[in-house]
Amino acid sequence: MVKPINVFCVYWGNKFPTYYVDILYSMIKRNLTVPFDFTLFTDQPERFDNYSVVELPDDLYYWWAKLAIYDTPDLDGTCLYFDLDVVIKDNIDCLLGYEPEAEFIGLLDKGCYEGPEMGLNSSLLRFEANEYKYILDTYRQGIKEGWLVREGNGLRCNKEGGRWREFYSGDQVWLNTMVYPTITDTWPLDWIGWYRSFLRGNGPDTAKIIIFHGRGKPENFKTHPEVQQNWK
Repeated sequence: MVKPINVFCVYWGNKFPTYYVDILYSMIKRNLTVPFDFTLFTDQPERFDNYSVVELPDDLYYWWAKLAIYDTPDLDGTCLYFDLDVVIKDNIDCLLGYEPEAEFIGLLDKGCYEGPEMGLNSSLLRFEANEYKYILDTYRQGIKEGWLVREGNGLRCNKEGGRWREFYSGDQVWLNTMVYPTITDTWPLDWIGWYRSFLRGNGPDTAKIIIFHGRGKPENFKTHPEVQQNWK
C-alpha cells in the first residue's frame, strides 16, 4: 500500500470564511491523484468537524500560526502546504515528482524583499515532516530570550549579525532567514501563475496553481474564467 502524503493548510482567526478550507480540499481532491491525508491547523477546531484537525498553540497567532506545520510529532513523510487562497487549475502530481537537490521547496518571489534580491514565497511548500522543526524552535527561543519582541503582528529582532533582519513582518520573511537560499529549491516558474498576470491576460498556460498574494483574493474575482472554472 502506498503511504499517503501529508497535505497541510492553516486557518487562524477570521481573515477567511470557513468555506475557503472546503474549496481548497475540493481542488486538491480533483487535482492530486496520489493518496493524501488532509490536515488543518486551526485555533477553532470546533468549526471543522469534517477534517483532521491540529489545534494551534496560543503562542502562534496571525500569520505566525503557519510555523506549526514544522512540528508534527504524530506525522511523518512528505508534506505539501497550501495557503488557503490559492487556485489549483490543473493536475499537481508533478509537485511530488519534482526532484531538485534540496528537500525544502517553495516559490521564488520578489515580494519578500525590496530591490532585485529574490525571496521565498511560502504559499506553496514541500518538505519532510519534522525535518525543519528548528524554524519554530528558533522563533520560540527568540521570544523566550527576549531578542524577538512582538510589535503589532510582526517581530522586532534585537539579534545582531549576518542573516538577521531588524523587523520580521510575518512568517514568510522569517522563513527566508531560516532556510533561503542555503537549503532550499524553488518550483519551476512555469508551474506557477500570479493572479495579477492572469488579470492582465498573460498568465502562463502551463500554470498548475494561481497564487493570490497581497490583498487580492479569489472571491474578489469570481467572474474571471480561471477562478470561475477552478475555485470550487
